[in-house]
Amino acid sequence: MQVEIKERETFNVLGKFFPTSLATQQPMAWWKSLRIAANQHGFLQNQGSYSLQKYPPSYFESFSPLNSFDYAPGIPLEEGITHPSEWEIISISGGLFAVFVHRGTAETFPQTMGAFFAQWLPQSAYELDDRIHFCFMPPDYRLNDPAAEEEIWIPIRPKK
Repeated sequence: MQVEIKERETFNVLGKFFPTSLATQQPMAWWKSLRIAANQHGFLQNQGSYSLQKYPPSYFESFSPLNSFDYAPGIPLEEGITHPSEWEIISISGGLFAVFVHRGTAETFPQTMGAFFAQWLPQSAYELDDRIHFCFMPPDYRLNDPAAEEEIWIPIRPKK
């Protein structure tokens, strides 16, 4: 696994958080709802998209697919366009991130994340920071394409 440490400024996206768990999430319905609302307001949606996760502080201490967290589909804000009232402007706090690429379908995503959390993170000089995690999918991203690539951004800070 090739992980880069990157610093990023705070930025905003259009989205909305939904309470969920890995066992119960329904992201396709949330994505469809966001795309429809964005289209109705004139968003071009050609700059890629974001999958945002906000985890409670104890989420990773005793992991279970039933643990609750907040998930949001998100798209970049566009100048001069009013956002749909049922959607929010979500601010993603800047700072240090561990950045790596997941290649493959959604079915292989757990293996990529498992390698990061079980191998890379414990052996690194970093620990998780309590900020939003996100994935960036380029405009041509295809969910079920085995060649699909998405960037994973995990908030980190130096170990204490």
